[in-house]
Amino acid sequence: MIIINGKSIDTNKVNDIIVKDNVVIINGKKFNTKDYSDNCIINIEVDGDVHGNITTNGSVEVSGNVEGNIDTNGNVNCYGDINGDIDTNGNVSLRIK
Repeated sequence: MIIINGKSIDTNKVNDIIVKDNVVIINGKKFNTKDYSDNCIINIEVDGDVHGNITTNGSVEVSGNVEGNIDTNGNVNCYGDINGDIDTNGNVSLRIK
């Protein structure tokens, strides 16, 4: 499951999440962002593993392993292993499962 700014999205596997110009694309499909204003900070929470990349302007929290890369302006909290690169202007916290 993915939570974007408090809204849940059911998905079995997360390959890629991209946020650009207030458009959220998950696994190649656009997510309805009509409730987001221009220049809105979009935070992403993933309940499970990420098998691809996440790009956003907000914070990212993953309750599993990250097998890809994270590029964000916010903080990154991961409760599993990180097997990719993290590029952030915020803090990175690796938490114990």
